Amino acid sequence: MEYAFRNTLTRFLLVLGVLALLTGIVWAQGGTGELTGLVTDPSGAVVASSQITLTNTATGDKRTTQTTPAGTYRFSALPVVGTYTLEMAPKGFKGSKISNIIISVGTTRNEDIHLELGASSEQVTVEAGAQTVQTTESSVSTLVDRRVWQSMPLETRDQNQFINLLAGAAQGNIALNAANGGTDRGAAVNGTRSGTGNYLVEGFDNNDQGLGGGRSI
Repeated sequence: MEYAFRNTLTRFLLVLGVLALLTGIVWAQGGTGELTGLVTDPSGAVVASSQITLTNTATGDKRTTQTTPAGTYRFSALPVVGTYTLEMAPKGFKGSKISNIIISVGTTRNEDIHLELGASSEQVTVEAGAQTVQTTESSVSTLVDRRVWQSMPLETRDQNQFINLLAGAAQGNIALNAANGGTDRGAAVNGTRSGTGNYLVEGFDNNDQGLGGGRSI
């Protein structure tokens, strides 16, 4: 009987492990972003080796890290779910809290922290605003807000049409498409050839392998 109980328990733990692994994969496939910034004191000097906590308000997940000797911090592979709250309370300074931080897929958001002298039991709270200028990465990216997705008067709910809203995107060569029987090789972005883009939906391949363009859902 004891053997049977142990066998059942082992199977149960194995199932839990598999479910946890699958859940992690699903989170990863949903897309991730990064958060970074510089921590300084009132004189402008960097604050090194100080702990920072990041909380996902949707899931309650907490992560901690420490500032580098250069006063910078970085949180990578952050799920794009809900908003984040950044907190720190180093000795000799008032606590600092930045709430409502929104992370976008494939981007690195910058949130600098400017500490004030005082007791760590005191706290300065600010709400993060929209970040319109990317200062930490050279890549070009644009986020289409979900409200646009919900409100656009599209005849069909084809997510691939939204690429035409982005700066630098041009519809594929219509005349060439017509000559090829109406095939669509997707948009050309920033001078690239039509059909060279990669389309993903929730992290999954959504490419028309025969035509090289985006496939509708």
